[in-house]
Amino acid sequence: MRSVDASAVFPLSPDETWDLLFGNRLRHIVQFSPTVAAVEDYEMRADGTPRYTMVNKLGPLHKRSTSDYYTFERPTHTANRVLGLPLGGTFHVTFRPVPGGTRVSGHWEVEARSRLGGVLLRTVHPLLTWYLHRELGAWARGVATRDTSA
Repeated sequence: MRSVDASAVFPLSPDETWDLLFGNRLRHIVQFSPTVAAVEDYEMRADGTPRYTMVNKLGPLHKRSTSDYYTFERPTHTANRVLGLPLGGTFHVTFRPVPGGTRVSGHWEVEARSRLGGVLLRTVHPLLTWYLHRELGAWARGVATRDTSA
C-alpha cells in the first residue's frame, strides 16, 4: 500500500465548501474538474452515506470507479472505499478552517487489487500524486471563480 496526499484552500467556510463539493449529487465537481466526466448512479443511503460511480476521462478513454462511503460527517470529513479499478483502497477527505477559507485535504491509501495493480502502483504513484493535486486545485479555482462571479 502507498499513500497519495494533496490539499488546496477553498475561499469559503467549511459548511459552504462541503455543500458546494458534495451537494447537488456532486455536479459542481463535474463542472470544476478537468477529468471527471460524470457522476452516475448516485444514491444516498438510509445511514446518510452516499454511493456512486465516478466516470473519469483519460484522453480518449473513460474509466469508472465506485465510491462507497462509510464516513460522511458534514462538514469535517469523509471516508470511502474506491472499488472497480486495479488500484483501489480508501480515500479520506478532511475540511479544516484556515485563514482565507477551508483547507480540503485528500489522502488516498492506494491498494493494488491484482498483480497488474501492484506493478501499476509502483510506476504510476508520482502520476497519482500529480493528479490529486491537479484535481483539488481545479476544484478550488472553480469555487473561487464561481464565488467571485456571483
